[in-house]
Amino acid sequence: NLNQKVNIDLDESQEIKDKKQKGLPNDECNSKKNDLMSDEKDIKVLFFDIDGTLLSHSTGSIPKSTIQAIKQAQEKGIKVVIATGRGLVELKKLPIFEIEFDGYLTLNGNICYDANENIFDGNAIIPEEIDILVNIFKAGKIPFVLQNAHKRYINFVNDLVVKVQNETHGTIPEIDEYKGEEIYQCNAFCDKKVRSQLDDLLDHCEITAWNEYGIDIIAKTGGKDAGIIKYLEYAGYSRSQSMCFGDGENDQSMITFCGIGVAMGNGNEELKQVADYVTTHVDDNGIANALIHFGIVDKENIEF
Repeated sequence: NLNQKVNIDLDESQEIKDKKQKGLPNDECNSKKNDLMSDEKDIKVLFFDIDGTLLSHSTGSIPKSTIQAIKQAQEKGIKVVIATGRGLVELKKLPIFEIEFDGYLTLNGNICYDANENIFDGNAIIPEEIDILVNIFKAGKIPFVLQNAHKRYINFVNDLVVKVQNETHGTIPEIDEYKGEEIYQCNAFCDKKVRSQLDDLLDHCEITAWNEYGIDIIAKTGGKDAGIIKYLEYAGYSRSQSMCFGDGENDQSMITFCGIGVAMGNGNEELKQVADYVTTHVDDNGIANALIHFGIVDKENIEF
C-alpha cells in the first residue's frame, strides 16, 4: 500500500548525531547575494528547472513554443542554463537537448558544469552529516539514494520508488553500496512523517520536495540559488541580470534570488506567493508567455 505510513527507526542515527558538533553557521550565500545586487534589470541569463517547467509531465517533452522562445532569446545573446535537482547522467537521458544549454547547475546547485560539461564548482555534504545519512542508507528502512560526482545509487527499490520515478519520467537508480566517496545529494522516498524525522535529525542539511513522496537532501550551503551565484560569478553577470523559472519547492530559493523569478501556473501555491510573476501552465505555453510578457522575446515566430 503506497499510502501506508512508513516508520523508520532513527535511534542509531540520533546517537551518531549527538556525537557531532553542532552549529557551523554559514552566511556566505547571503553576503554573495548582496554583492551581486544591481538596480537595473537587463536580463542576460535565464535559469530553468526541468520537471514541470521545461519538461511537461503530461507529454514527456518540451512544448514547441518553449523551444522556439528559448532559441529566440539565445539569438539575442542571452545565456540559457539548467538548474535542476537531477544529476548530469540522469539529465542526459531526458528529451531536452533540442536546446543547446550554456551551463548545468545539477543536484540543486551542488555540482555546476559549464557548456562543455566541465565542473567549475562543487559543494559536498560535510562528513558529520554523511555519517548520519550513510547510516540511514545502510539501515534499509526507507528507499534512500546517495549521489556522488559521477553516479547515483539506491539501497533498495520498492513499488513507491517505481511509482514516483514513473510520474516524473525518471529512471531507477542501480543498487549499490557506499564506498566512502564525497556525497553531494541524497534522495529519500517517504511520506511527510519520515521527512519530518529526517529534518529533525540533520543540522547542516536542508530538505526540499519534488514529489509527494520524493525529497532531496543537500547541504544548507547549497541550493539552486547558491548554484546560480556560482554561475553568475563564473560568467560575469549580476543578480539583476538573471531570470529563472520553476514550479516546485526546491525552486523557491532561486525564485526569490533572481532578478525576476517566474512560477509556472502548474507550480505549488507557496512558490507562486513568492514569485515576481506567475505564468500559465507548462502545457499552456507558460515559458513563452512569460518571456513575451517581460519583453525578452517577440511573439512573432512562436507557434502557440
